[in-house]
Amino acid sequence: MLTFTTSTTLLPSSTNDTIPNSSIPNSSIMIWGLQKQLGDDAIAAQTYGNEPNRQHWIKFLSYSAPGAIGQQWTYWSIVLEGTTNRIYIVDERTFNTPLTLTIGIQVNDSTAYQ
Repeated sequence: MLTFTTSTTLLPSSTNDTIPNSSIPNSSIMIWGLQKQLGDDAIAAQTYGNEPNRQHWIKFLSYSAPGAIGQQWTYWSIVLEGTTNRIYIVDERTFNTPLTLTIGIQVNDSTAYQ
């Protein structure tokens, strides 16, 4: 999950649910239902392109579903596009499905796009 609410103390569990959800901070983009399992799991960020045509990627690398340690891995990214102000959520690859996630944007406690 990526949140733009700097004053939040909310830390949702890895077990996902529908949104809007009171355990998710407002102004959040989520790939909810992933969990860091092993030492090589990581979050990385990279910016591609030049102003004004730029994308910023936040990558969740080698994460798994809760309880699937060593049995599953998945790579997902949240992409923020500068010129268009679009947001993309990208499934890059997954090994050993099923994987049940909540993908979306929570604006506030009553507005979300799932």
